[in-house]
Amino acid sequence: MLMSAVPTLAAAAEPTASDPVVTPDPPPSATTHVYVVTSPGTDPGLREVLDTARANLHAQGVELEQVEPTPGQTAAFRARALVSSGLARGAFWIDERRSGELRVFLVDHSGSTYVRKIPVEPTSPEASREAVWHIVESGSLAVAAGEVVGMEEAQAEDLEAQPRPQPEPTPPQTSPTPTAAPPQPQPETPPSSRRIVVGIGVAYLGAALAAEVPWSSGAAFDVTADLLGHWRLALGYGLLLPWRSGDPVVTWRHRVELRTGPRMSIGSRVELSLLAGGAMEALRWRTTTGDGGGWRPTALGTTDVGVGLRLVGNLWLVVEPGMEMVINRFAFVECEAVASRCEGAARRVVLVPWRIRPRARLGLAVRF
Repeated sequence: MLMSAVPTLAAAAEPTASDPVVTPDPPPSATTHVYVVTSPGTDPGLREVLDTARANLHAQGVELEQVEPTPGQTAAFRARALVSSGLARGAFWIDERRSGELRVFLVDHSGSTYVRKIPVEPTSPEASREAVWHIVESGSLAVAAGEVVGMEEAQAEDLEAQPRPQPEPTPPQTSPTPTAAPPQPQPETPPSSRRIVVGIGVAYLGAALAAEVPWSSGAAFDVTADLLGHWRLALGYGLLLPWRSGDPVVTWRHRVELRTGPRMSIGSRVELSLLAGGAMEALRWRTTTGDGGGWRPTALGTTDVGVGLRLVGNLWLVVEPGMEMVINRFAFVECEAVASRCEGAARRVVLVPWRIRPRARLGLAVRF
């Protein structure tokens, strides 16, 4: 629930004796500026979501800047000084000193101080980081527009430091204790983003057809959109050619595909996906005599299992083995020119497509 802003406690706004005098920063530009004061020991995962919020706010005309307090200065004092000097419309700081909880503070242009308390699950910190991202982004837009922020009024006890509990002291031992190896850092899982991530890819495309044409190779072009962070929509075009020279029964296959399905990130460099959908294919074929043939439209149902590996930056290597099923299956036949009716000995089956057949993709994709 949104709450009206009221002036903060005078005691919370007064600098402490340990806080030095702040040197004014350069004057602001015409763009609305909001600051986030972070300490050198701030969780790297929080810095990552703040970078995401900064990019989203920049597109909406709000500049979110990260600064650090000078030695001996508290983050709260630096935030209030930025606002009182007129350099910022509002300033945030994050208190990570409490066990199992994050507190996000905001001081706005009127000097009022607000707080939002976020529980932290040690086994899954991504949810709390995403909450910080949304609080900072929505709060910045509110103070930039002069609207009421959706945070609680900060009380005196909210601003008091509460250090994390220290472990019990270990009793002295007679024999030296071997030093335990420091814990290895675990890869950070990027926060699920609600914005749309667009990708463009080009890949090798291969697919089986029938006993007469066991495999065709070609190229595929895809445009993808990742929605809500865990769902992918893909639209693609493919061109397949016969794998052997000479006079093949099938000369080319054009297809347009639409696929969709869930995706899952494993760390920041690996992703898995399961895409299902359909395709329409125009198949050009010829008779053995060279006097007949034509083209046929076929409808396909498709299923692909995808594995993506981030190579560098936004460039991904994508491998997608899969299966496709012919929905309107039919045989390709030719008839003798002299025959009055296409039946019996005058009728010859040229090609019978397999109902279910394998296919594969291997290519590169760029995500924006």
